[in-house]
Amino acid sequence: MYFIDVQGTLIDDRDKLPISGAIEFIDTLNAKNTPYVVITNNTKHKSENFLKSLNDLGFDIKKENYLDPFRLLGSALVSKRVAAYGQGEFLNVLKEMGYQIDFDNPQALVVSIKKDYDNEDYAKMIEYALRCDEIIGMHETSLYAKDGKRYPGVG
Repeated sequence: MYFIDVQGTLIDDRDKLPISGAIEFIDTLNAKNTPYVVITNNTKHKSENFLKSLNDLGFDIKKENYLDPFRLLGSALVSKRVAAYGQGEFLNVLKEMGYQIDFDNPQALVVSIKKDYDNEDYAKMIEYALRCDEIIGMHETSLYAKDGKRYPGVG
């Protein structure tokens, strides 16, 4: 079984285009019926949209061979009223998935990465974490790199 990351493995970090040989690699796995899962920490696009974008680039990746945080969220998060923190795209996808952003009476705290959280954001997240029934960190990293810098993760 192969576990294959997207960024920097299948597509390059800068142009988001296929890395040389990556499409052929997936084609070979498919032709040989070799088990694999393409894994990404995408939290900006709905799962089906991100998978479609990979397929549009030429990757023949089936839904059952693709995994991202949004694919798991529906089974992991029962509550629909959430205090959610992350980039605008992340919040939009949550709404599209049927979650209600509620900072007054949330049942769950859901946190994704964002490079410009401030201490006030962290203080609010801590308060929600202490009173919510569910806490979901969309990424397990304690640090993540972006634009040549390291930022706190949400793991």
